[in-house]
Parts: sequence; C-alpha cells; structure tokens
Amino acid sequence: MHTYDTLEIKKGQHLHFTERFFIEKMIALGKSNRSIGRLLDRPHSTINNEVKRGTIKQMRIVNGKREYYYEYCAYAAEQQMADVGAMATFSFNTDFENFSVFKPNDYRKPTVDKMLDQLLNWTRALKSIR
Repeated sequence: MHTYDTLEIKKGQHLHFTERFFIEKMIALGKSNRSIGRLLDRPHSTINNEVKRGTIKQMRIVNGKREYYYEYCAYAAEQQMADVGAMATFSFNTDFENFSVFKPNDYRKPTVDKMLDQLLNWTRALKSIR
C-alpha cells in the first residue's frame, strides 16, 4: 500500500485523480514513465497505459500556421475511463426470453460484459456530480 498526500492507494486499483495530476506534472518536468512509476509505487506499464489513455491532440498557432502536438492531460485521462466504446445489438427473438427477460446469446457475452463494465465506469465518473 502506498500513501500519496492523505490518500491511501492500494495496488490493483485504478489511478486516483491526484496520481494522474502528479503524472501530468512529472511529464511536464521531463520525467520518464519508469521514474514516475517508481515515485508512485506503480508498475511502469500502468504509467505507460495511463499516458496513452490521457494523451490528447492540441493545436497552437505559430507564425499564423496551425501546429498540432500531443500532450498528456490528467483531466482527459480521468474522463477517458468512462468512455464507452463497446456496442452491442440485440434481437428480441434470440436475446430475450418471452420478449421480456434479457438473456443474451453466449457469443454476445464478451461484448456485453465489456459494455456493462464501461457503463459502470461512467456511473462512477458521474457520481460526483449527482
């Protein structure tokens, strides 16, 4: 278990926003993902995945021309956790018992599980604004 500020972080849990903010600041200082992982007591692969998830395309105008660059943003990473990408279509004939009880076919199970996991992430992300 690792303590960051007053927040206890248990291994195997999602990154907390304070950790994401810390990652953003360390990247701005030029620190590597491995060194950030050591500072947060997290695997470097977690930091790599986090940076990939939270990197957004930015634009600035230099000498009247648009210039695009990529930058890690803690807020974007926090919101990406609730990004629903999995979609599933269902049939009343095959995925509902008596047209009322939801029982998807086995071949749909991986997609349905992923979609519901993402829905739970949305629920957690929006809980703070309810």
